[in-house]
Amino acid sequence: MRLFLCAIVFVPLLVACTGNPSAPLSIGINDSGKQLALATGSEVILRLPATPSTGYRWQWSPALPDAVHCKELPLAMSQDDLPGAPGEQQWQCQLPEPGRFVLTLDYLRSWEKLPPVRTFNVTLQVR
Repeated sequence: MRLFLCAIVFVPLLVACTGNPSAPLSIGINDSGKQLALATGSEVILRLPATPSTGYRWQWSPALPDAVHCKELPLAMSQDDLPGAPGEQQWQCQLPEPGRFVLTLDYLRSWEKLPPVRTFNVTLQVR
């Protein structure tokens, strides 16, 4: 009976304290320039503001490191859904290997030969 009561009290506490280790880390424009520490196998959702009707898009610069696996998600538009409304470009990234990875994206029009109007970079230290 004592063992049963202990299990009822301590198991929920243990579960509550461990949290959800599989929840992805959300990274946004305010994280630019930061260094973040992550566990091997972590998942990251990268969300950057974009207004696609202007022709500007976020592009990897240089190419994404081989050890980081990212897929672009559908563009998330604001609730207004009006022409010219802002949205978010999003990527779901997996970090299966330890290492130090610098992710850099430039916000630009691919057909123009001008410098990017904005640059985002974050350093991920995966252990």
